Amino acid sequence: MSEDEVIEEVKNSGLRGRGGAGFLTGKKWEFTKLAKSDKKYIVCNADEGDPGAFMDRSILEGDPHSVIEAMEIAGYACGADKGYIYVRAEYPIAVQRFDIALKQAREYGTLGKNIWGTKFSFDIEIRLRCRSICMWRRNSTSRINRRKSRTSKIKTTIPCKCRTMAKANTYKQCRNICKYNKNNTKWCYLVFTNWN
Repeated sequence: MSEDEVIEEVKNSGLRGRGGAGFLTGKKWEFTKLAKSDKKYIVCNADEGDPGAFMDRSILEGDPHSVIEAMEIAGYACGADKGYIYVRAEYPIAVQRFDIALKQAREYGTLGKNIWGTKFSFDIEIRLRCRSICMWRRNSTSRINRRKSRTSKIKTTIPCKCRTMAKANTYKQCRNICKYNKNNTKWCYLVFTNWN
């Protein structure tokens, strides 16, 4: 499949963000692909800033390869060759297991340079969050990934139009991309639109 075909399939699935606005994942990917930038990144926010939220942690501990696969698919579709996953430092088991999964993916040739002998290259780096009560969303997350202070700036309307980070994705959408790969567009549309 071409990048445009992947984006079209994700758009047809009805998959949306979980951040309150319900922005279509396929649209985010399309905007990111069309964004003019010499370098694009996929940022997976697995921070769980909400009190009592543990779904990101359980996925990272139980099925980290699904997140890696989804970030790669997003990278392919958006034209990114680098991904960052933003995780709480207070989740050492999740971090350890995700790191093991990254090493396994590199060892098997599903992550790194020229994946499976193609021109597509993609790698992922873990970024740990220091302890804090809450760190709000898109702009402050991208500032952390650029090693700047975590103060938040005025939000942009389009998720991919941060200055140097073309953010195409968040964690909840990442984990659902793998569910999408196992089913067809019609099934995903019914399931994702009922969830959203």
